[in-house]
Amino acid sequence: MPSEKAKILFLTAPEHGQANVHLAVIAALQSGLPLPLAPDLSNIELDLHLASFPHLAKRVPAGVTWWEIEGKGFAQRFEEEFGKAEGDRRAFDLLSYSTGFLSSLYAYTQILPVVHPETPSQYLTSCLSLENILTTLSPDLVVVDQLFAVARDVLGKGDWKWIRLSPNSIKEVATIEQGLGIFRWPALCTGFPYPVPYSLLPLNIFSTLFPLFHNPLNPLLRAFNTARHSAGYKGQFPLLHPGEPTGRHSRVICMSTPGAEIDAVYPGKDKVVCAGPILLPVRPLADADPELLKWLGPSQLVLINLGTHFLQTPSFANAILHSILSLLTLRPDLKVLWKLCKYGEYDIDLSLLGDDVLGKRVRVVEWLDAEPGSILHSGKVACFVNHGGSNSYHDGLAAGVPQIVLSAWFDCHDFSTRVEHLGNGVWGNKHAAPSCTQKEFTSALHTILSPSSPLSTSIQAKAREYGRVVRDSWGGREGREVAAGVVLEELGKALGSRGRETME
Repeated sequence: MPSEKAKILFLTAPEHGQANVHLAVIAALQSGLPLPLAPDLSNIELDLHLASFPHLAKRVPAGVTWWEIEGKGFAQRFEEEFGKAEGDRRAFDLLSYSTGFLSSLYAYTQILPVVHPETPSQYLTSCLSLENILTTLSPDLVVVDQLFAVARDVLGKGDWKWIRLSPNSIKEVATIEQGLGIFRWPALCTGFPYPVPYSLLPLNIFSTLFPLFHNPLNPLLRAFNTARHSAGYKGQFPLLHPGEPTGRHSRVICMSTPGAEIDAVYPGKDKVVCAGPILLPVRPLADADPELLKWLGPSQLVLINLGTHFLQTPSFANAILHSILSLLTLRPDLKVLWKLCKYGEYDIDLSLLGDDVLGKRVRVVEWLDAEPGSILHSGKVACFVNHGGSNSYHDGLAAGVPQIVLSAWFDCHDFSTRVEHLGNGVWGNKHAAPSCTQKEFTSALHTILSPSSPLSTSIQAKAREYGRVVRDSWGGREGREVAAGVVLEELGKALGSRGRETME
């Protein structure tokens, strides 16, 4: 029987892209499975807690204690100011960028006001709220979202034991270790290829270093820093400095898998743990949506899922529609499931598909009954079309499925260039981003799925190989289990430290 409790507090922003990895690790901790890297803590009962802004409350797992931080997440602020529909559109517009050198510079100037639309005073209110939670709870270990600035500021000020958990890759968590090699990585929103060719190096170097010159002149950042420093929060604003934290525990867990990733200098596991895709557990498709499995029959599926918050304009949706028509003419053996979330109210002429196709070979839905992971890991997906979000990309990577990325948001273009570099997919709107054209998307579909495509066999083989590398990297263990094991490893250290302090 456990002789004592150990409190672990998870701190994350409420948006799905940030929170999902935390919920995945919590699920692994609750599973009761033996976890890699975990020490023997059989005498310890885990007491799990989760804190965020109110929007995350509805997703708190059973058996986890919820703590509400005063404030609002990015999406919630837009929703409350403009209403759900208009707020979603405004948020989508603010996140959407074309690619290129000038777009990169502009994106750097907009990150702070877009991701942190609150005032410095409201930011400090959230910080104080979290300080009170930490003081009240006194957790043994804190697991913190890499980009949750409020949490990282508060933890950096205090004396808590903590570890970072990132839904992103080695590129976002190990920039310092790359040295000059960082300039061969495409700067934010440039859309430059991996590795950046020498002809584009001057522009890429300028873009990479641009924040160093812009940030000190940014009046909003200066206002935030003045407020932060006066309240005792030291150093740079965490959102713009995702490197080493100021707290005692600087270890970070990320989603990368060496061997299925861009070339990089990988720090030791005492600094960065590449756990692989940290995904929520999903049910088999036969349980999650048996009707979909029946509809598929022997056919392979093209899954088009750009996410709930990726809003498709009429021109974007019509480009996809006509590309589907072209694909099905080429490959009558395929079926298509398209999740369509519209930008505003409009009609799309699905009758173009014809009665013999609509519903029989193509389904257009507003919501998927099964989690995307259930579909991807069913073995039935021939191609996964997604928006280039880290969770979506890594889900497809783990499933060994070829990907087409239709990226629009400033932080998603990187996965478009990544699939092209790794050879496991195609950037489906390289020239049209953040929009989409029939010509470009049709070409991407044909590249992967046409029997006559010279690249099809290679892309499919590389996608399968990367899926195998991911599965084998930790002896067949899931990324969430590896991450949970690291959390328990850090908890063991924290409890040992606590024991020594008590003895002293």
